[in-house]
Amino acid sequence: LAGNYESTVYYLPGDFESPGLIRRSLATMRRCGSSPFHLFTRLRAPGGLISNWMTFCLPPKLPGSRELLHLPIFHTDELPPGWSLCLVFRSRGKQASIFVAGPPELLHQIEAEASGPTGAPIV
Repeated sequence: LAGNYESTVYYLPGDFESPGLIRRSLATMRRCGSSPFHLFTRLRAPGGLISNWMTFCLPPKLPGSRELLHLPIFHTDELPPGWSLCLVFRSRGKQASIFVAGPPELLHQIEAEASGPTGAPIV
């Protein structure tokens, strides 16, 4: 099979208490926690999106050209209120990078986390 696939799994507290629960949920594309799931819970809950764009970036095909920097473009104002976004992408050659957008308190928490994913800014 080939193509660009998209699916959604809504997680509630209890669904992500361990990496094993997340791995099991990705194998079935269903939540693996035991807490009940109600429509009103989903409507009020903040959310997050993550997408892997690593294979979308191809080297330029213009003779004599070379890639200096590749950045994803995403209109973050289109995210629902309280939601966050993480894009995994190639910024230079095969260098993996992440783009994170969301509520300011989340971004401050990510920056403050000593073991977090941040390194030197790419721009």
